[in-house]
Amino acid sequence: MHKLGEHLLMRNYSPRTIRAYTRYCSEFCAFCLDNSSLDREQKIIRFLNTYPDPATKAVARSALKYLYANILKLPAPVLHTRTRKPRKLPTVLTRVQVAMVLNTIPNPKHRAMIAMMYGSGLRVSEVVSLKVGDVHLSRNRIHVHQSKNLKDRITVLSPLLTDYLKLITENRQSKEFLFLTQCSNRYSVRTHSVRTILQAVLWKS
Repeated sequence: MHKLGEHLLMRNYSPRTIRAYTRYCSEFCAFCLDNSSLDREQKIIRFLNTYPDPATKAVARSALKYLYANILKLPAPVLHTRTRKPRKLPTVLTRVQVAMVLNTIPNPKHRAMIAMMYGSGLRVSEVVSLKVGDVHLSRNRIHVHQSKNLKDRITVLSPLLTDYLKLITENRQSKEFLFLTQCSNRYSVRTHSVRTILQAVLWKS
């Protein structure tokens, strides 16, 4: 899997994608060793069917597709067949519901982070990656650097956050992360994260 990781890194895949692809490909190799009597197509199908969640299965499928096309250089037609995607309507909160959610958050920093997700349309990973210099208070703009597909974009900043952001960015360097934990560390997407905070808030509301 070392070769796969290096190949993905060379093509500028994100660290998160690299971890996911190498993990699923490693699991697939172990599965193949335990099911050596199956042919190539059967191994792929049965391995992917070990993941009941459609989203997880889709990532594992993409990982195997990359493995066969770029590393093994072997044909795997089954990975290129169309799959049905479950259609789910997105859960969209009204302004009143958003305000109710935000009002349940006692910590002003957490409240600002969640407000950015709702008001500026930021992903969790984008919120925790923001630097002080990415926030332009005078123009109510946020510069999001190389997020999905390595593209930059500009999004709106709610004027309601201006006073608080002025307070927490005063006398700080532009390259510092905007939001820091109590230990002055960067927030993580996985550990004590914005997602964890948001889930806790929604559970109580």
